[in-house]
Amino acid sequence: MKHWALWIDIEGFSAKNKEQLYIPPLRNLADDLYKIGSLVYPQCKDCLYIYQFVDAFLIRPNFPEDNIEKPIAIATVLMRLGILRKYTTKSALSIGELSDIAACYSEEIFKKQQNGCISLGNGLMTLTPIMGTAIVKAHSLSENESGPLLIVDEELKGYINASTTTLRIGKVTCINWLSLNNTSADNILKIINPNPTSEKPDYKKALGEYIKENSNELTSNWIENAKKLLESA
Repeated sequence: MKHWALWIDIEGFSAKNKEQLYIPPLRNLADDLYKIGSLVYPQCKDCLYIYQFVDAFLIRPNFPEDNIEKPIAIATVLMRLGILRKYTTKSALSIGELSDIAACYSEEIFKKQQNGCISLGNGLMTLTPIMGTAIVKAHSLSENESGPLLIVDEELKGYINASTTTLRIGKVTCINWLSLNNTSADNILKIINPNPTSEKPDYKKALGEYIKENSNELTSNWIENAKKLLESA
């Protein structure tokens, strides 16, 4: 089994050009990822490595894993928390090679870097010491369709739990995170959000309201794909 890679980004960040609106979503997404990594998967055998790229994050496991229910659960939790806070995300799950390229840097950089950061006097250089097809494929997959989708690489369909229903939206295969029954996702949510409201969250209703409130700024393709998700939930 190769490494899985999960790409998740905040929808519409670059399109609206209203950066102040995306500070809370970016903060919330980073906080949720930190809690998942530190509280749910802190042990070496199942720990996570997470990298930020502008408004997106890449999540990968420490070791190759054949259990993709884990990244599906992580994506489901992040997307559900997002829509309850009135922002949307898109996730793409792929598989491929991942290599540590730290040894490719010069001896000077290798010695001076601390946790991927190098002082440049009053400036700073940050390094992302990984490279591989898993990253490229996950990012490329996310670009294939617009909308609040949890996209799964065709190569991973054989690893998806038989009880998990997939659907085709445009060019991609998706998992409906609105209605997915996933024990791992439920457990993650209990750990990182220990004081939920007494009312059971209605993710479908929240997405419907989001579409109505933002219809003037969403593309027709985004709305169409979101409605397909709602219809199948």
